[in-house]
Amino acid sequence: MTVRFVTDSSCDIPARVLARYGIYFVPLNFNVDSQRYHDGIDITRDEYFKRFQNYSNQPTTTILSPKNIHAIYDVLLLKMQVLFYLFTSPVPREQL
Repeated sequence: MTVRFVTDSSCDIPARVLARYGIYFVPLNFNVDSQRYHDGIDITRDEYFKRFQNYSNQPTTTILSPKNIHAIYDVLLLKMQVLFYLFTSPVPREQL
């Protein structure tokens, strides 16, 4: 039986840990001044904090549409039988 984990970018799990354990990553979306970004895809955390230190508007977040989430899971479930979705990381990033 193939078991895999899926997480979204709210977990803030480093890419090396995602790769090491074969964890699939789903980016959350955020918006700043009419520009939409896919967290960890269009912009890294470091870039976010460097570029938006002085942003004029508070960023807002959006989740993926149900249609997009369904499409992701359809693809993943072709590769595995059991899928666990992790929403947050209980371990501080420094300890990973």
